Amino acid sequence: MANQHKGEVELQAGEKTYTLRYSIDAICSMEAALGKGFPAIAAEMSDINKMSVSVVRQVLHSGLQEGHPELTLKEAGELILSAGGALKVMAKVTEALGAAFPDAKKDAKPGPQQGPRRAGTGRPS
Repeated sequence: MANQHKGEVELQAGEKTYTLRYSIDAICSMEAALGKGFPAIAAEMSDINKMSVSVVRQVLHSGLQEGHPELTLKEAGELILSAGGALKVMAKVTEALGAAFPDAKKDAKPGPQQGPRRAGTGRPS
């Protein structure tokens, strides 16, 4: 069962349930495999006209490695069809990435309050 507090999301593929989790290590391995930084990968994934099945396969494989290190890249590719296709997989990937990086404003705690700054150079006169 996926632990939402750890940023995990369940992916149903056929009769089996897999756990997607995008840790920093998973994202680093995805960047290394695709030869692109995460912002470029995210931009490609968000545009259906630019998205490729090989990117979907690699992104899925990277997200599965935390919970299923035995899965090969080829097996991750085979899961795409049994999970309902690339668009369904990308919806789960997007959900898992959102869980990995929750909205900072929602979870942020206010910092210490500082008084107004005085004009000057910071040096005593």
